[in-house]
Amino acid sequence: MSVTDFMRSLGRSRRQAAQAPVAESLRPVRARASVADFVEYFSIPTGDAFDVPPEEALAFFRSKGLQATFSWADMLGEAHDHAFTVAKMMDVDMLGQVHASMESAMANGVHFKEWADEITPILQAGGWWGRKEVVDPLTGKTIVAQLGSPARLETIFRTNMASAYAAGQWQEIEGQAGRAPYLLYDAVDDHRTRPEHRAWDGTVLPAYHSWWRTHYPPNGWGCRCGVIQLDAEEVEALGLKVSAKAPGGGTYRWRNPRTDSVVGVPNGLEPGFDHNSGVSYLRDLKRLLAEKIEQLPAELAEAARRGLAAGGGGAS
Repeated sequence: MSVTDFMRSLGRSRRQAAQAPVAESLRPVRARASVADFVEYFSIPTGDAFDVPPEEALAFFRSKGLQATFSWADMLGEAHDHAFTVAKMMDVDMLGQVHASMESAMANGVHFKEWADEITPILQAGGWWGRKEVVDPLTGKTIVAQLGSPARLETIFRTNMASAYAAGQWQEIEGQAGRAPYLLYDAVDDHRTRPEHRAWDGTVLPAYHSWWRTHYPPNGWGCRCGVIQLDAEEVEALGLKVSAKAPGGGTYRWRNPRTDSVVGVPNGLEPGFDHNSGVSYLRDLKRLLAEKIEQLPAELAEAARRGLAAGGGGAS
């Protein structure tokens, strides 16, 4: 099942759900659309969630280069949309192995435990495991740092999978914005949910609203939030209302310990997560496509531009 087929199936589920009582109707919709479900797919045997991984998510992950960093604060925001990194993994060859292993896991529906079992001995053999002395290239000082561990592997795996899925989903959102112009913020309401994310749960805004440029999930390490795309009839059938304005919350000042620069981060978001990976990824794809079109003969280039204009629009 491709992402397109999955979204069509989701659309059918939403229409069926809209015929049920509101309290019950939201349950199957949430069960099919959450980023948490996608990530959980890689933690349970294949077949209990998606049949195959979303192609758009895989394309996003494959498009990344490699960037060695010492600290998570060395690379933030949109930089993560262009490069794959693991803090304190300074060996680019090893970084490439981890990236390739995660790409394979995504392509073949390998869940987290199986991936971790395969990559752990590789990291151990390469010396990237446990607490070890390492030299910080910024300061030149030797520190004792945690390298590989089961907990770190889970963070690496889940964060990258969630971000890739979210970026891939945004392509579907833009493509369907004309028919389903609204997004519903969908938080997982349990004891692990951040208070701000719980407060945003149920927020409905137009897909093109600027709030999604900063608050499109995931919104922090381990964030399991997602969005559900709805049309006007579905919003009404589910007993929801389009918000008159985006949730407030203000910002807090965060000082980057690596650069000493101070930036404002929206409350409820962790530094580096206040951007929409899907928007930046699609912008890059459109730029590359435009460059290729410019290389075509004049008549073909003009036809290509008309085709893009006819199929354009969306939430860009």
